[in-house]
Amino acid sequence: MAEYNRIEAITAQAAVDLSAVQYHVLRRSAAGIVNVASNPGGGAQEVAGVLLNKPTSGRNASVAVEGFTKVVAGGAVTANRMVTANGSGRIAHAVSGDWILGMALEAAGADGEIIQVHIGLPARHVPSSLAAL
Repeated sequence: MAEYNRIEAITAQAAVDLSAVQYHVLRRSAAGIVNVASNPGGGAQEVAGVLLNKPTSGRNASVAVEGFTKVVAGGAVTANRMVTANGSGRIAHAVSGDWILGMALEAAGADGEIIQVHIGLPARHVPSSLAAL
């Protein structure tokens, strides 16, 4: 069952209305501004954290950057696998060239399920030797 534990969070400004994407992965779109992540291979700025609240455009977004948090899965996810964001800001297995958000602590069977993930930022690049772990 997905739940919160210890979480460290920062505050950033929502670039657009993010009220419908709580527990999605965010990216940095400019200094102090976040939007939904969309390119896991695009750089460390593409996995800035997980949205904890439901801010509208220009409002404060609470962004989890360290600890144990809920995250929306973008499909089937295996527990104990490294994860990143897919093109919709949901988590997916990290593959070579992606930037790691953290480790899935639970399995997800389908798109839209909320699971617990241990996140640790800044993001780290996945080398080909670790992509299948």
